[in-house]
Amino acid sequence: MVKTYIQTVELLDFIIGPIYVGIILFIGLRVSSRFTDSVDRRMFNLGLLVKLVSSFAIGVIYWFYYQDGDTVYYYERMLKVSSVLKSNISLGLKLIFSGYPDEADETYFLMTSLRAFDTASYMVVRIAAIVNTVCFGVYTNVALLFSVFAFSGLWQLYRIACTALPKVSNRYLGFAILLFPSVVFWGSGLLKDTLTLGGITWVIACFYRGLILRENRIRNILVMMIIGYFVSAIKSYILVAFVPAAFLWYVAEKRLSSSGESSKPLSLIIASFAIIISLFLLSQLGDLLGRYSVENLQYEAEAMQQWHHQVEEVYDYEGSSYSLGNTDFSTLGLITKAPIALVTTFFRPFPWEVGNPLMALSSLEALALFSIGVLVFFQSNKDPEHSFARIFKQYPILQFSLLFSIIFGFAVGFTAYNFGALVRYKIPCLPTVGIILASLYSLRANQQAET
Repeated sequence: MVKTYIQTVELLDFIIGPIYVGIILFIGLRVSSRFTDSVDRRMFNLGLLVKLVSSFAIGVIYWFYYQDGDTVYYYERMLKVSSVLKSNISLGLKLIFSGYPDEADETYFLMTSLRAFDTASYMVVRIAAIVNTVCFGVYTNVALLFSVFAFSGLWQLYRIACTALPKVSNRYLGFAILLFPSVVFWGSGLLKDTLTLGGITWVIACFYRGLILRENRIRNILVMMIIGYFVSAIKSYILVAFVPAAFLWYVAEKRLSSSGESSKPLSLIIASFAIIISLFLLSQLGDLLGRYSVENLQYEAEAMQQWHHQVEEVYDYEGSSYSLGNTDFSTLGLITKAPIALVTTFFRPFPWEVGNPLMALSSLEALALFSIGVLVFFQSNKDPEHSFARIFKQYPILQFSLLFSIIFGFAVGFTAYNFGALVRYKIPCLPTVGIILASLYSLRANQQAET
């Protein structure tokens, strides 16, 4: 399939793909022309452009470098569903909208051949088949529309961050959210991660507007629930990280608005309670979370480690796998592994762990993130009003970002066991990390400029 695609379809990609890029950019320019802020216009146009370019780049990686992988499998299965939809609309609609059947009928055998029992991956195929109704079976077109969805979510996150952080530079927030390198690259194309990145950022934005600002509450809550459903169907653990962090955000906003004292200390009990909610969800929603529930955590972590070691041997991805050492899967055991899991997520691979060119790029980004973190942490500050504690108290979105990043960062660092997978899995929490760093640096820089 890969060779056939490269030989016969790539011409359509290079002909029709640029046409779609032109249409998307034209619409994007029309949208950005309505923005009154020049920084917003530049950030929107630049963010959209690099996202579209990344759609082509990620396609080159999977089709010409790997010549295999998730993107290829999604595309192949999407074409099969689209083919059935053209020849038999009723059967095609069943493949897209119905669940995996119990009876051994035609739908059952077709879905089995499409590996529909892997519900998370097949959800991507379902969505891709719907998108393909306007893409004519051309991979690039589908990849572009997936990327546009991811960008739309990132843009919504940028807009609410600008609202929630009025004293923070929009330019800093734009670079942190819209131009984070691995988010731009691995959050593009026909991948699960593109959909979940766009989905969770839309969920965050709708939560803030609907439940905190109370703007268009019904519409925002409805959109949040619909998109949240698809995110949970693809990667349910993302919502497990979101729910307690959102609870903390909501409570912190209410405390801030009711007390009118921005310096009022945030009780550690609230943060602890938010984490307990996350653990409760993990333990009680086994059927929904499936492979990511607590009872399956040890099995999943060990299976992922074994799988990635096998892939490394078969495809000669030397040095791609990593280990966190022997793990006690009790609550205390998981807590003791949290620091190394978080370090792995955000700061590895270290330079001496690099085994291929893509790992080298990931290592450079991790090193840059570490350097920026150190710069922010040791940034000079003479005004107690701009201490870390007070900044977090004044801006509850930072509390949300911190808790979401910690829970999510632990989850992916603990289960990925492969640097190639890790760089994709972690992208939903990188914009929230970017928000924290951009806000701390900008607020303290402004304070220095005023003195």
